[in-house]
Amino acid sequence: MDEQPTYGCWPYVLPFLAFMLVSLFEPRFPTQQDDVLATTAPGVSQTAEEADEYVQRERRQQTRWFFLVYGLKVLLTTGLLIYFWKIYLGQFPFSFTFWSIVAGVVGIFVWVVLAETGIEKFLLGLVGAGDTFSRSQFNPYAQLPEAWQLTGFLALRFFGLVIMVPICEELFLRGFLMRYVQSPEWWKVQLNQLSVRTMLVAPLYGVLTHPGEALAAIAWFSLITWLVARTGKFWDAVVAHAITNLLLGLYVCRFEQWHLW
Repeated sequence: MDEQPTYGCWPYVLPFLAFMLVSLFEPRFPTQQDDVLATTAPGVSQTAEEADEYVQRERRQQTRWFFLVYGLKVLLTTGLLIYFWKIYLGQFPFSFTFWSIVAGVVGIFVWVVLAETGIEKFLLGLVGAGDTFSRSQFNPYAQLPEAWQLTGFLALRFFGLVIMVPICEELFLRGFLMRYVQSPEWWKVQLNQLSVRTMLVAPLYGVLTHPGEALAAIAWFSLITWLVARTGKFWDAVVAHAITNLLLGLYVCRFEQWHLW
């Protein structure tokens, strides 16, 4: 813990950076309203058969592009995580507490309840930006008719939600960023030694990365930060993050709350 990790901060930054950069090229799947607008655009046939064919063709193109981009994101991010894995375990030996599981379960209730209040959309609407940060309400069951497409989409989405995102995001946030704010010699900082000022970085980060669910992000990231400050275990954050994301994904699919994807 006293020696600076091999490659400096890059093992903690590169996977997250790769994830975010590739995400910029992810397609926004069209909603039913988008389909209506597309089929009534100038130059598009108004017959029902041709309109339906146009929509299906657009969906197939979006689906192929999604699998290409998301697949690249998974391969690149996961590949970097595997490459630097020994460095992570050297800094944070794998160990977690029972409370990380509890926090993950509590976290899904916190996230869903606060995200569904719609406070953020209301406040953004006051300044004319109500839909600026809204997500595409993509229903894979209705919009991916082929079984292989649906299976592939859900496999990629849940792998990202439950494994890839919790690890790469927590490595960046708690493995590097918060500790760097605490001290330039960040690799020496223990997670149960962070100051209150440093711990405020987590909810701020949550708001910046989840502006459409800012209230939920503040509460959830504060909860997990409090947990890690008490236990000092990095993997508590990852396990709690993974459990919340798993339950969120199941909630989205079960209750068709696609805007939370």
